[in-house]
Amino acid sequence: MSITADQVRGDVATYLQLDPEKLTEYALLTEDLGVDSLTAIEMSIELEGRYSIDISDEELAQVATYGDLEKLVLSKTGGQA
Repeated sequence: MSITADQVRGDVATYLQLDPEKLTEYALLTEDLGVDSLTAIEMSIELEGRYSIDISDEELAQVATYGDLEKLVLSKTGGQA
């Protein structure tokens, strides 16, 4: 499955109920977007189901910014930025 950065942005924005414009490369998930650890886990499960990918706990722990998350999802799906 090949997806685009816009698809990931749209899906994450919908999940977090945020304006997609807030999902910038350097937006910190916790401080800027209000994502706590439980929400991060739930969001990763949602992304895993949506894109048929696996995101390990270790990979999720490495994600600090929206850009990190987008790159991780795109790398797992063979998607394009």
